[in-house]
Amino acid sequence: MAITRIVRPALSRPPLPGENSLAGNGPVFMLFDDVLNDALAVQSYNPEGTVSSYTEAVEGRGDVFTMEQIGNVGNVFFNADASLDLQHFEQLGKLKFDLRVLSQAEGAELLVKVDSGWPALGDVAIEIADDQWQAISLDVSTLVEAGNRYAPGNTADLAQVLNPFVLEANGPMLVQVDNVRYEYDLAGKSEVVV
Repeated sequence: MAITRIVRPALSRPPLPGENSLAGNGPVFMLFDDVLNDALAVQSYNPEGTVSSYTEAVEGRGDVFTMEQIGNVGNVFFNADASLDLQHFEQLGKLKFDLRVLSQAEGAELLVKVDSGWPALGDVAIEIADDQWQAISLDVSTLVEAGNRYAPGNTADLAQVLNPFVLEANGPMLVQVDNVRYEYDLAGKSEVVV
C-alpha cells in the first residue's frame, strides 16, 4: 500500500479575528455529516417562499439534510461566516456527497453550486436516480470551469468562497444529502504540495 505524504507550507501569520483557521482545510473539509460544520450556517435564496430545509433522522444513516422545493425559484446553501480559501482543492479536490431524491417533478433539474457571491459561482446539473442513495463526486475544477449558467462569463473564485455548497432545484423536488465534503483525490500520487 502506497502512503501519500501531503506537504503544506507554514502559515505566514496566525489567523485574524473573524478568519477560521480550520474551515476549508484539507485533505477533507467536512461540511455536513449528521450535523452542519460549526463554521457554516444554513441559509436560502427564497424569493417566492417555496424552498424549505431541515435535518431529519433516517434509519441506518443518522441525520441527513433535506431540501424541499415546491416551486421553481430558490435554493439552500451552507454559508461561511467569513470567506473560505478552497484554492487547494481546485487541482486535486472533489466535492462529494450522498444524494437521495424522494420526489421530483418531470423535467425538474437539480443544480449543485460553489459560490463566491453573485454572480461569481460555478454550477453543474446532477444526474438523478429516484428514491435511492447515490454517491456523487464532482471535480472542483469542473465546477469552476462550468461557470454560472445564469450569468455566462462568471465563475467561482475559490480564494473567496462564501457558500461552499448550494442546492437548487428548478422545479418541485424533495432531496436528501449526507456526508457533504471537499476531499483530496490522491489516487496515484506519492507526494502532493498544497
